[in-house]
Amino acid sequence: KAFPVIRAQDLFGFPEYQKYLTAAEKIPALADQVAGLRQNAELQKIMQSPEPPVWSDFYAFLRDSKHLSGMPFLQASFVVIDQYLLTEKKYDEALALLDRLLADPATKEETRLKPIFEEKISEVKALRDGGDHDGHDHDGHDHDHDHDHDDHEGHDHP
Repeated sequence: KAFPVIRAQDLFGFPEYQKYLTAAEKIPALADQVAGLRQNAELQKIMQSPEPPVWSDFYAFLRDSKHLSGMPFLQASFVVIDQYLLTEKKYDEALALLDRLLADPATKEETRLKPIFEEKISEVKALRDGGDHDGHDHDGHDHDHDHDHDDHEGHDHP
């Protein structure tokens, strides 16, 4: 009965409350919530580290930690998508993570996020499918690599 109150007050981060978290872990109805608390605590440690993450390991943690949720998870995932998955052309992995972001309760609470995630999904699908088919230039760079190169002869481009 005390679990929701302790969780709502964010007291599980204090060492003296760890015994209650351990006790709650043994109650089947609370096991998923405890896993989420532990995974979110681990995410906070990773994000607060002064060292940059090993992107492949950070992605694997986000992918495999099925109980992660909330704004830190959304922020970390979005960074991993941009900094790792898209640069490595791992489009299906990026789409799977974006689907989780859309389904996260924090996305439902913070209504401005849903359109951002939906736009990113469209962008990733366009990249995966071989180009930007919707006609929008999402980042201000010309990605049309099939244009006629003859019209650029004699021009120095940075």
